[in-house]
Amino acid sequence: MPDDALNVTVTEKSPEVVQTRLPTVNLTIQDIHLSLPYPQDWETYTTEYGIVLAEYLGSVATEGQLGGILVHLFIPPLDGFDLPIANETNRALIILREILTHPDYVGDATVSEPYPFMWGEWESAYYLMDNGEGNLTIVIGILDPSINKLVTVSVSAPAEDEARIRPSLATLLNNLVINNHALSGDVLERVLPNPLVFPRHQPAS
Repeated sequence: MPDDALNVTVTEKSPEVVQTRLPTVNLTIQDIHLSLPYPQDWETYTTEYGIVLAEYLGSVATEGQLGGILVHLFIPPLDGFDLPIANETNRALIILREILTHPDYVGDATVSEPYPFMWGEWESAYYLMDNGEGNLTIVIGILDPSINKLVTVSVSAPAEDEARIRPSLATLLNNLVINNHALSGDVLERVLPNPLVFPRHQPAS
């Protein structure tokens, strides 16, 4: 099996504080192992670099607009990027800044400046985006310090569901596990601005 093969399995998991059983997606991408519980009635599909968890998969692309909340957990390809070295200030922030200089990653979307934060002991950063097709997204980059690689998770929703995005983060991203390191969704509730102020897309004249 090639080193960059993507293996995805879905298992059942019983979180200690939740009595119902939740499905959990498990991914292996190169030397990065990920797992994330997700709501029982959500659907999933794999992408080239990760997996999508969708509240309403059947209406993911109705005239470009989402039908509900969508989570994309993935490892962005960073070939050709100048990755930061250890001891630089928040390497996740540096990587996101460089990603945003590449048009292939954001297309015609309108994006905010990336902002740094610490997710527990791990350097992280995020930016906000309006894709110009009626959807708003928060993109979070998390740096695994043991291998100096970035894990990215985006949470999107139609613009009319903007108010749902921030409250959903602590729940949807709770118990995200990266190489056996579990992250707490409660950290996002504490460190992210409330409300999140998304940029607004201005069509080209």
